[in-house]
Amino acid sequence: MLRLLLIFLPVLAFSQNSFYDDFSDGNFNLNPQWYGDSNRFSVDSQYHLALADTVANISVLATSSQIGLEAQWELEFSFQFNPSASNFARFYLLYNRSSLDGQGQGYFLEMGGSSSDQISLFRANGNQQTLLATSPVSLLNQNFNHFAVRVRRDADYHWYLELDTVLDGSFFLLSSAQDSSFVQSQIMAWQCQYTRTRSDKIFLHRVSAQGAIYRDTVAPIIDSILVGKTNLSIYFNEPIDSAQSLLLQNFSIDSLLQPNLLILDPVS
Repeated sequence: MLRLLLIFLPVLAFSQNSFYDDFSDGNFNLNPQWYGDSNRFSVDSQYHLALADTVANISVLATSSQIGLEAQWELEFSFQFNPSASNFARFYLLYNRSSLDGQGQGYFLEMGGSSSDQISLFRANGNQQTLLATSPVSLLNQNFNHFAVRVRRDADYHWYLELDTVLDGSFFLLSSAQDSSFVQSQIMAWQCQYTRTRSDKIFLHRVSAQGAIYRDTVAPIIDSILVGKTNLSIYFNEPIDSAQSLLLQNFSIDSLLQPNLLILDPVS
């Protein structure tokens, strides 16, 4: 019988991290770095991250963030218009891929996006979106909107959506929910969807985040093994860390034989 032995080194389950950017350094490409549709954004004279396009579009800037547990996110934003299904913004609190490719999982805030003019918290699973918490209807039903939003996630996976209408730090609760679906993150992201007439009227004033980073300490489980004349194809129940999985000394057969070559299939 062939038996594959895997050796895994222990790692810490959680670590703390924080993030803050108010764009007071006059840029968004350094300390911290935001990347994506950089030519469609600028930092204006008031040190706000301003949408700076001239045509209808969907534009995104992302920044590295692994914060996902026992966390708190805050953002201050403004719209110089009444949002709609064609003109709105999203802020991705956590997303487990390096770009908003529609393939990942995470959570995002949506400001506008429908005729109800709400601020809402969604779970994203690929292209599927699930509403978790939301503000009262018509909150954004005005020609100028300037608010601060705070989202908290506690140790029991309760989510709290909070709003500051006077911008003095006095947040009050809008809605809450409980969801533990996703904990891993690679980025936070600011996404704007707009028509030509709104292409320079969306502003992000500041962003902060603090919380724990999830570390996967559960070893992958072998689903199946296909045996060839000179090779084994091993299938696991989750993606494998390439840095560890390609070390020959981590694999042996009946403690006697070691493979000569390891190849990681990124697809299957």
